[in-house]
Amino acid sequence: IVVDDGSGISYKEIFEEAKKYAHVISYEENKGKGYALKTGLKYIKENYDAIILAFGANISNKMNIPGEELNGIYSSNEFLTRIN
Repeated sequence: IVVDDGSGISYKEIFEEAKKYAHVISYEENKGKGYALKTGLKYIKENYDAIILAFGANISNKMNIPGEELNGIYSSNEFLTRIN
């Protein structure tokens, strides 16, 4: 899932390319990262059984959301290390 949060015309080409590989959700007005996360998570909850949240950071941070401490929940770096 890729959320185009209205970040500007300069990214339109990137989001068009992303449509080849992922479901892209777009909206014109930038409403902030929180809104983009909620939009993407809503779509994911309705359509998938598992998710990976990736924000381009190379250091994992806790998001302080319910369930992130449960067994089988991994940071992106830990997940990628496990599958490689």
